[in-house]
Amino acid sequence: MLSFRHIGWILVSIFLVAYLYYIHIFAVNIPITDDYDLVRVKYTLLTQKFSFWEKIQLLLEPENDHRILVPRSIALSATAIEGYVNYRTIIGVVNLCLFGILGLWFGTFRRQFGLRNYWYFVPVLVFYLNPYVFDVTLWGINGMQHTTLNLLVLGSLYVLSNHTRLFGLAIVLAVMSTFTNGNGFLVFAAGLLVLGLSKDWKRSAVWAAAMVMSIGFYFYKYSFGQATQVKLSVLFFQNLVVSFGALVAGWVASFKGQTNNYLWVAFGVGILLLGWLVKVLLWEAMRRFWQPRREERQVLGLRRSAPRVVQRLPRGPAPGPLRRALRELPHRGHDELLYLAVGCRGTPP
Repeated sequence: MLSFRHIGWILVSIFLVAYLYYIHIFAVNIPITDDYDLVRVKYTLLTQKFSFWEKIQLLLEPENDHRILVPRSIALSATAIEGYVNYRTIIGVVNLCLFGILGLWFGTFRRQFGLRNYWYFVPVLVFYLNPYVFDVTLWGINGMQHTTLNLLVLGSLYVLSNHTRLFGLAIVLAVMSTFTNGNGFLVFAAGLLVLGLSKDWKRSAVWAAAMVMSIGFYFYKYSFGQATQVKLSVLFFQNLVVSFGALVAGWVASFKGQTNNYLWVAFGVGILLLGWLVKVLLWEAMRRFWQPRREERQVLGLRRSAPRVVQRLPRGPAPGPLRRALRELPHRGHDELLYLAVGCRGTPP
């Protein structure tokens, strides 16, 4: 007999298979606007001789104000394997990255909430795997910029948060994010917040150094204004706020009906959502930063109480080893104290 959990697993599987079939039916091997950049780069590489560094410079050339080294490299690698530019293959890579994003979300759900029922993951699939975002999931090089960027950013933050021993991998993914799309370098700001909340100042310094070098290299010999003409003014910041508010609540457009005022409604809803999100994040950041963790409080208590315990021990040869151990307790490393505080079993870290 099928359980409620098994039905959820079957529903998720059907959702994934149906989405893959949808992509298979509607993906076409036809370039769309930005896709022609790949043809230009490929033609230039075939018809001219370049040194290795000149090839890197060509791949780093901005396209619509973005350096897209990673998407270009992936697309050209696929082209080298197949012998021609196959946009269906590139679209396949786009959606493979999308499935990678879903995998990271699923891993995060299981890690944070002990997810055992697949029903809870269905809304995430509905959000990501729907035809409404066809201009990303069915678009070659442009879609790759977005899905690959999100996969690299989420992967970098996931590693940074959950696997501190792979800190170097998190930096590599962050650098790749920077050269996947123009806004990819914002991952460094998010990473600094993660490291700051964990009070890991050494890694924060290394992360900040990687950020400065990556952004500096990104803007080295950068040509501005290919696709957008940016002039800093009051109108620019006004449009920035309005656009961001409308973007956050763009789903309001689905209910616009016959009215043309939906943009302002979306802007209002977006600003409210943004304000609420900033409030929650700031409150959580301040609470975590200023309130020590339970284990740290226990360690601090051990450090403070050790001298008093030593003084109360009776004199004599028997408690000598214990006396010496307690005298050393305030000077022992954090990991050893944490081991003693939380009552771990086995060998201390």
